[in-house]
Amino acid sequence: MDGVAECFKVLVAKRCEELEIEVATIACGSDYAYLYLKCLPTHSPSDIVYHIKRYTSKAIRAEFEVLSKSGSLWTLHYLVSTAQTIDDETINKYVESQPKRS
Repeated sequence: MDGVAECFKVLVAKRCEELEIEVATIACGSDYAYLYLKCLPTHSPSDIVYHIKRYTSKAIRAEFEVLSKSGSLWTLHYLVSTAQTIDDETINKYVESQPKRS
């Protein structure tokens, strides 16, 4: 869908700025989002994911009507790793292991 990925990237950057989190990389496809973030250890990874998913879901559904009629925009799953301990192969395996939506 045209524009969703770009909208997502803008929204993530905005929310991370509000949370005082630095965005190093954002990449996304039709069934995944990859974020490389830099933050203080006082930020819990689960809280960061929660805030980003909640914020982007509401905003994207408001912007793209077709998505407002679908089920949950995000799954409950996410993968967190500390800096430089994850590579593209690991991410690809994780994405491929996730259940596909019909």
